[in-house]
Amino acid sequence: NFKTISRDEANTSEGSWLTVITGKRPMGQFSVDSLYSPVLHSLLELPNIGCKIFPKEDNSFLYIIVVYRKDCAQGEQYADRFIELYNKKRELMCDMSNESNELKTIKSELVVAREMGTILSYLPEEIDNYISKMNLLFLKKTN
Repeated sequence: NFKTISRDEANTSEGSWLTVITGKRPMGQFSVDSLYSPVLHSLLELPNIGCKIFPKEDNSFLYIIVVYRKDCAQGEQYADRFIELYNKKRELMCDMSNESNELKTIKSELVVAREMGTILSYLPEEIDNYISKMNLLFLKKTN
């Protein structure tokens, strides 16, 4: 009974976790600047909600929170896959040591964007538009 959502609906921390706890999608993600975040602790108290937490790269003050529904198979499965894709993106960026930061970001996004958008339950047309935008940026940067 999940549906695809607009990225706009989940582009804030509150929108991201709210779309998960209200059952619109099985998994979302947001960042906090402290593990003592009241929102994080409130989410951890909910019986059908789980969170996976990991530090954002190159930043000792930000943590990525992957919030998911425990009452469906996709919840934790998507959360684990999100973390795998996030790590893949980081590895790709590290492997491109002689590229500009902007080009690293564009290239790595092109590798993970479709699947990442799908597991975040974004609208297919928004995923397509984002990938088209990244392709155009790539062409501009390489020509």
